[in-house]
Amino acid sequence: MKNLTHKTEIVILFFAISFFLSACGNLTGGISKTPIDPRSPVAIDLLSIAKNKNSKLKTFKGIGRVRVWDKGNFQVSRVAWVGWNPKRIRMEILGVSGHPVASLASDGDWVYFYIHTQQRFYKKRANTTFQNFLSLPLGSVDMIALLSGRVPIADHQSVLLKRDPVSNRYILVLKKRWRGLVEKIYFDKKKENATRVERFDSTGGLVYRAEFERLQTIAGYTVPVRLIISTAVGVIFELDIEKYWVDVPVSLPMFVLEPPKSTTRGRSSAN
Repeated sequence: MKNLTHKTEIVILFFAISFFLSACGNLTGGISKTPIDPRSPVAIDLLSIAKNKNSKLKTFKGIGRVRVWDKGNFQVSRVAWVGWNPKRIRMEILGVSGHPVASLASDGDWVYFYIHTQQRFYKKRANTTFQNFLSLPLGSVDMIALLSGRVPIADHQSVLLKRDPVSNRYILVLKKRWRGLVEKIYFDKKKENATRVERFDSTGGLVYRAEFERLQTIAGYTVPVRLIISTAVGVIFELDIEKYWVDVPVSLPMFVLEPPKSTTRGRSSAN
């Protein structure tokens, strides 16, 4: 067994990906090859549902437990977060004492990452990548959307509506004119909620799949109880949400991290 500190730091790296790597995506799915008329009222309604889900939910916070599988390794850690749609988020990876082991934040312009155990601080432009962390290819905006119960919607020029022949559920297929497939959005049987999203890269390969395995309703908002994110290379990220609050008070300084005077700056800082 690896020691707890090592396990926790590995989990920290997974969280960092959500902030430092650009969102892209890919995944194939077994769906019907007979498309429904993409101009049908059903296609229009489903795209509207995906776009408008929890649109009035501006701020939220939660606490839960994350499990990560990667190349046969398994790590568990507790995490707390607060979000301010669409671009601001603060996350704390908690140690066994309940105190933060690492802090991550984005104010929309900058992304900050502070490893308390190593006294290391990183600051990057929000639209740049951080190649030292290679596990979850997920952008911060996408993670904020998922934590607030929404599926991230990729830029696209056309929408095709299909139906899964096994589950009989509807699937929206988003495409770009020259690039082709960029995203698939799956809906529940009642066509009320988007329950899974698959993002694809420019070659048509899977970048990530995110699924709301369970949902709950809080103050009229439909938010996750369990969120699972997986990649084509076998990384699995499971978040079980224990407590969730909506419409919480926030302020901009909550989403900005400043390094303590004794902190060592990482090589990628402030670039």
